[in-house]
Amino acid sequence: MRTVRTLLFAWIFLSFTLQVLAQEKTESVLLRKDFEIQKHTLMERFEPEYVVSAQNRAEMKRKRIANAEYTLNILDTIQISNRKRKQLLRDLKYNPFSDRLNKFIVDSKFEDEAVLQQQN
Repeated sequence: MRTVRTLLFAWIFLSFTLQVLAQEKTESVLLRKDFEIQKHTLMERFEPEYVVSAQNRAEMKRKRIANAEYTLNILDTIQISNRKRKQLLRDLKYNPFSDRLNKFIVDSKFEDEAVLQQQN
């Protein structure tokens, strides 16, 4: 009798655990806001006139992060298929200058401008 109760408890516990694990999880992209910039690079040692200063590199990185956040906000608000959204999120994370992502951003900016013109 005790083994039947133990098996029943294990089966219930396993079924609830599998239901929780089977729930769809949304994919999120983490953007690092705290980043470090190397003060001196190897290239700066040999060709200092070709290297951008550390302050300029930090500013460029802040702009890239802001651009990625803007793109992420667009991806969150626009109605597209989950497959397309996952592809664009992957591009945003691993290849932020991909043709597919750039085309999507340009098209969405034109749509934003068209909506603003219609409201005025």
